[in-house]
Amino acid sequence: LRTTSHDDAMLPEVMSMIGDELAEPYSVFTYRYFVENWPEVCVYARGDSIAGAALCKIEGRAGYVAMVVVRPTYRRRGLGTSLVSTAIERMVARGCDTVTLEAEVSNALALKLYASLGFLRETRFFKYYFRGTDAFKLALHSA
Repeated sequence: LRTTSHDDAMLPEVMSMIGDELAEPYSVFTYRYFVENWPEVCVYARGDSIAGAALCKIEGRAGYVAMVVVRPTYRRRGLGTSLVSTAIERMVARGCDTVTLEAEVSNALALKLYASLGFLRETRFFKYYFRGTDAFKLALHSA
């Protein structure tokens, strides 16, 4: 697998993967918002197909990780860590000193991954997700 930058030809496959793996419903406009405005901080892992993706953005000196998805067959191999780490490195290189994201309270593996990268829990959002589940806002300061 290799980490790569955005290519418009990948968008249908990325949308399909995210649609299969995340509970939130997203439209094509959501994906385009990230990949067209901040392609340099949207990161993908691919072999023969897309194995994972991290869609991110930058506002001022703050980076934001909007979506991180790894296909089930590629999980538990460090791919999520690699995607998020690469995105953080790219955000820091562009002047970000803070990176934030939300993670579902019940997603123990994601919370463990983010904690290993230095993210701290800042806030709990009740009924944050479409299906009514809670989220933690996590932040990495002085990224």
